Amino acid sequence: MCPAPTDKLHIVNNSARVLIFTAAESGTDTLMALAQAHGCKAISISDQRELDAYIQTHPVDILMVNATTEGAIDAVALFRRRSVQQYSCVVSFGCGNEVVDTDLHVKDISHEGTFSIVLFAAQERLALLEARDNSKRDVTTLREELRHQKSLSENTLLYLEAANRRFDTLFENLPVACYSCDPTGCILAWNRAAVGLFGFAAHEALTRQIWKLLTVPDQEAVTHYETDTHAQLRRVSDGEALMELELQVKHKHGRAVTVIGNCFPIRGSGNSIVGVLYAWVDITRRKELERQVESQLAQARSLNVVLEQQRQQLASANIRLAELVTQDPLTDVKNRTFVIEQIDQAIAYYRRHRVISSIVMVDIERFMDFNRRFGTDEGDRILRTLAHLISKTVRPYDTVARYDGEEFVMLLPHTDAAGSVCFAERLQREIDSFNWQPAAISVHIGIETLNPESLTPLDVLECAEKALKLAVSRGKGGIGHASEIQLVEAA
Repeated sequence: MCPAPTDKLHIVNNSARVLIFTAAESGTDTLMALAQAHGCKAISISDQRELDAYIQTHPVDILMVNATTEGAIDAVALFRRRSVQQYSCVVSFGCGNEVVDTDLHVKDISHEGTFSIVLFAAQERLALLEARDNSKRDVTTLREELRHQKSLSENTLLYLEAANRRFDTLFENLPVACYSCDPTGCILAWNRAAVGLFGFAAHEALTRQIWKLLTVPDQEAVTHYETDTHAQLRRVSDGEALMELELQVKHKHGRAVTVIGNCFPIRGSGNSIVGVLYAWVDITRRKELERQVESQLAQARSLNVVLEQQRQQLASANIRLAELVTQDPLTDVKNRTFVIEQIDQAIAYYRRHRVISSIVMVDIERFMDFNRRFGTDEGDRILRTLAHLISKTVRPYDTVARYDGEEFVMLLPHTDAAGSVCFAERLQREIDSFNWQPAAISVHIGIETLNPESLTPLDVLECAEKALKLAVSRGKGGIGHASEIQLVEAA
């Protein structure tokens, strides 16, 4: 409504006859003042029957109706029927043909031929009408908003349908076997790779429980498998993602299939979990290869054990063979060959580092007579006993060997002439004090100490034999050193 003061109402014919029908308590005085201010003849009637009688007997140019009641509407209709041929008046309004007063509002202006009707409404009624207009505008706005929302919804629905088609295409053509189920384990989707992996077509898998479709080959583990599946579903339904699950299930045609995969929750509106998605990869061939490799490794380990045993046996045999090669079988000390090698090494060491070693040779006196008297068995026992006694007397790094028959040779590293003589005397005392059975024996001892003239082991042993002869010449229990030979020969 465009507000305007009441003086904006212009009545061309100031002598117009105005009839005011008031069906409201307010506004009538304003209408009377408005008419009189323009020199109009105005009369106010508030009763419907008086209005009807007045219109039938009096000419009226303008009817002003103050209220939009049924009675006012009837009065307007009556005025139009009876007065259309009698009156002629033009009413001009400012501000868009609307008049607004502090108490009054023009609701309707009707120009019909030769008369005009001004229909006024009280402010309270107009407020309701304005509210109705506002409601109409709100409804219009709401309809526009609803149409806009509908358009958005339709676009969203189209987008979701396209997204669903893309997801379905992607899910169906994934190279990984996938299926989804609700939280109770009922299968809802089954892609092409799952058909190839497990052998069941989609129509065979849908709506079935997981543990009833994919059973395990071991019948004793069926209950176990169902319990584990239920536990997995509960965990995923609580929002947990399970990774690297390994499982062996039965193919539709009965063969065992080993798979590894992941299990994820499917979330719906409000982030609520509405299902579970499984993704599996076939590792049957890999498992078979792993078992073959493990079997081969087990065989290799077994063969390694056997080889290690054989190696140890060979090492023992080599040690035993070396012992047989270098050891005297009767006395269990080293033999002639071994001691010659040791003397050769001692000579080389002496030449490089000037470290002196001595060779001691022991011979049993009249051993042949002992054998003829007591027999060779007793003679062998005497040899073993003497070898044992010498081995107890020498140092751990000294070498004891049976040289020939009843002769024994000792290599004493880091021992000079004086030290070797002291050793010979100590050994002689040990032999003399031993309780020999069935008869006492005595020995002769010859010694050679390495010197610059020592060229070969045989040279050294030859000197030791000469020293031994010197000891024999000195009688029972004699000891001789090779260095004394020249002195004896000179004397």
